[in-house]
Parts: sequence; C-alpha cells; structure tokens
Amino acid sequence: MSRGNSARAQGFLFVLMRPYKILITLVAIALFGAGFAYLIAPRPEATDRRSEAVSRSPHEKIETQETVATLKESQPEASAVSDAGANDVPVVQKQSYTIPVLSETTVFQTMEAYAETNVEFTFSVREFSGLGFFIEDIGGLKNRDGYYWTLFINNTLSEKGVSTAKVSPGDIVELRYQKGI
Repeated sequence: MSRGNSARAQGFLFVLMRPYKILITLVAIALFGAGFAYLIAPRPEATDRRSEAVSRSPHEKIETQETVATLKESQPEASAVSDAGANDVPVVQKQSYTIPVLSETTVFQTMEAYAETNVEFTFSVREFSGLGFFIEDIGGLKNRDGYYWTLFINNTLSEKGVSTAKVSPGDIVELRYQKGI
C-alpha cells in the first residue's frame, strides 16, 4: 500500500498543514458554498412597474363564488381625528361581519362578494408585484402615518396579500388597523 494514496496518509497530511493554510482552506470552502447557495436561491421578480391601486365597491359587477368565515375589521369612529396633531393614534371601533364561505377561496374574493351585497362595505387594494393585493382602505380609513391594514387568519399574521391568502370554512379573518413595524 502506497503511503501517498491511503486515507490515513491524507488525514495525516491535513494535520501537518499549518493553521493559516487550514483557515484559508475552510474560508475557500465557505465562500464556495455561499456562492452556490446564492446561485440556486429563488430570485424576486425584478420589475420597474409601480404598484397600482384597484378600488372595489359594491357597484362593480364581479363574478364571485358564494363564500363561511367571520371577517372582522375596524371602522373609524366619528371622533377618529383629534386636535392634538399628527402623532395621534387613530381611534377605531371594532366592526364584525359574518360571511359564509362554502369552499376554499381567497380573502379578496370573500371581501368582493360581501361588498356586492352590502352597499356600506367598501375597500380598496394595491397590487404589489409578486405579492398580490394588499388592503389600502376600508370604509374610508386609509393606510397613513405608519398605520396599515394588517391581515390575520385564525389570529396569526398572514405573510400573504388578500388576493393570495386562502380562507376555508370556519376560518376567522381579521383586518387590523395597526402601526407598522
């Protein structure tokens, strides 16, 4: 058996390497691994397209499926704005709607169906490329001053927009108007 080709001899050579050579070898392996991970990682869509706002009101004719969940959202009180200044926290009154959902659908489709049957329920959305629609306004209360409509499904913050977040029968959907991170 040749000394240069055996696994034991190769391990012995690694031990005899100087510490800086070992460090350089480990750094090179780490850089190679990081480069490979970068190459195989999914890339977000690169577009210069601006987000576009889409208004949804009960007057638009949209085909929707009959939808059973509870949609909770906040509406502004009459005293939502005070004289103290721009640092005020908007005061909102909790408003709940029960909407039947008979099969899996999106939050957006559920809201559209409800807006068709309830003239007082209005909302608008903004499309973000690759993420879908996000709520911009509900009942006249718009995203502003660091406060946003945030989607929760079964008391868990959704990482998706209303157009991609799925809701099933029995789910509890909440749109909370709260300070953004």
